[in-house]
Amino acid sequence: MASWQDAYRTLSWRVSPAEPDAGRYPTAYVPDALLVPQVPGAEDELAALRSLAEARGWVLEADGVVEFTPPPRGAPSMQDLTRAGLPRGAGPSGVTRLRVARAPGTPADTPDAHVLLRALREQRGKGVVGLDHVLAIGPVTSTNPVTSTNPVTSTNPVTSTNPVTSTNPVTSTNPVTSYLVPGAGGKQPVAVLAPPPPRPSGRGRPVTVAVLDTGCAPHPWLDGVVTRPDLDGSPIGLLGGIDAEREPDDGTPLDGLAEPAAGHGTFIAGLVRQLAPGADVLAIRVCQGDGLVDEFTLVGTLADLVAHQHRGHPVDVVNLSLSYTHESDDDQVYSEGLYAVLQLLRAQGTTVVASAGNAGTSRPHYPAAFATRTAKHVAPLVSVGARNPNGTVAAFSNDGPWVTAHVVGASLVSTHPRVNTAYEPLVRSGGRETIDPDDYGSGFACWSGTSFAAPIVAARVAAHLKPTRTRAERIKGAAAALRAARRQF
Repeated sequence: MASWQDAYRTLSWRVSPAEPDAGRYPTAYVPDALLVPQVPGAEDELAALRSLAEARGWVLEADGVVEFTPPPRGAPSMQDLTRAGLPRGAGPSGVTRLRVARAPGTPADTPDAHVLLRALREQRGKGVVGLDHVLAIGPVTSTNPVTSTNPVTSTNPVTSTNPVTSTNPVTSTNPVTSYLVPGAGGKQPVAVLAPPPPRPSGRGRPVTVAVLDTGCAPHPWLDGVVTRPDLDGSPIGLLGGIDAEREPDDGTPLDGLAEPAAGHGTFIAGLVRQLAPGADVLAIRVCQGDGLVDEFTLVGTLADLVAHQHRGHPVDVVNLSLSYTHESDDDQVYSEGLYAVLQLLRAQGTTVVASAGNAGTSRPHYPAAFATRTAKHVAPLVSVGARNPNGTVAAFSNDGPWVTAHVVGASLVSTHPRVNTAYEPLVRSGGRETIDPDDYGSGFACWSGTSFAAPIVAARVAAHLKPTRTRAERIKGAAAALRAARRQF
């Protein structure tokens, strides 16, 4: 078990207040960080920001830079790649993270990036500086569909995996809660008797599907299938911390229960294994068992993946089963860095597949909602909602014109780490017992969420791809593979 000190190394975040009359809505963000895309004009905005911070007794300190690999030869320029999705079309060459801190010797209020950014926008109007949003992985783990992508409730094991809630008539008035009940889509152990799909034999490189998630646990179905890519000898993604795929309980609180996102990456890898048995899965860990990752870390990981491809290692499909919401309808302009790095991947020929989220709302969730922004000469970006096994749209699934595909995402069966945490069978006597609700010794689970609809689309696309090497061939092949895959949706 991890030490209690380790639990404090997880991501810290806040939620901005809702002000509907002013067109502002809640969003999760890192409280002491701001993101600045490297674009012309950012210097003037930074000067004003520093002045506003100084008036509050705060200072801005540089805290990391992500440099983007330029578009490949023959690809559109960065400005052209981003023009369709961003009104300014500035084409950032990277992203800088700034920390908002107390000035030495100043008895100032606790720094708050949202407060500072709001003051800047009131003074100067729209600009380029944005919050460092917190993205949440989204299996159905909350009893409130509105908060299923909100880390306030989705990381509390008392509400997300406690079978006591399934007999509470108060929650039965919310149809989404049915997906928490084992047998109705809720997470539970299952046994699988079928062998793993055979891997096709053949020469040439395999199709690759990168899964940016919680990582992946060892599993017999995934031996020889899952690897972790590296960049110049260093693994891409999160290093250190608690690996929830191998250590599902982080030790805080002392309840012995698995973290809500533990097993998430392994489950996704198994779905790809089932539908695209010839594909290799690149498991890239970007978050721990709480299922949270900040935007800057995600942008940096995606930029490393761009550089990885630039060094001659093609990545055909990227699966992103995570999302966040903006604080106002027109704030996607403040995600220039995230949009730009996704465009760079697409310009290399990589199809991007993103889950729509489980809030049961039409409110756009990103990066999935970038799918509505048309872009030429790049591979597709697909946003995916979930269906029930009978083909109807799942009650938990986000929906709207920004969701461009729907596939089954409820009551799916896939691989799971072989772990057993604190819950016990309801009855145990004389060698007989009821099912242990969190004993995954079988290595398989049933689970629901748009998180799992997305990799089904990713795998369907991968199964139709023919590995090619040139940028133009890969982009053409990606579009054809998506058209073929859509016939199976």
